[in-house]
Amino acid sequence: CAGIAELGALSIDIYPNPSNGQIVVDITGETEGLNVSILDINGKLIQSETIGKVTSGVRKAINLTSVSKGMYFIKLDDGKDAVTQKLVIQ
Repeated sequence: CAGIAELGALSIDIYPNPSNGQIVVDITGETEGLNVSILDINGKLIQSETIGKVTSGVRKAINLTSVSKGMYFIKLDDGKDAVTQKLVIQ
């Protein structure tokens, strides 16, 4: 089951979900920069990364094997718009 979202002119695919802790974020489109944040169910920041300028697309692997099993949120923010999706770690 994949999570597909749009953020401005970007198409974002997050998989696998549910995950064992290894997730991939596929970004298609152009952006000057993108912040990727992982939040727990209470909104506490678990991990944050910045992806620099994207001219056509990028694939980013994120390792969450050190976090406890449960539900999290992945938030992608380009400075103008933001999108948040559920992420389940099994």
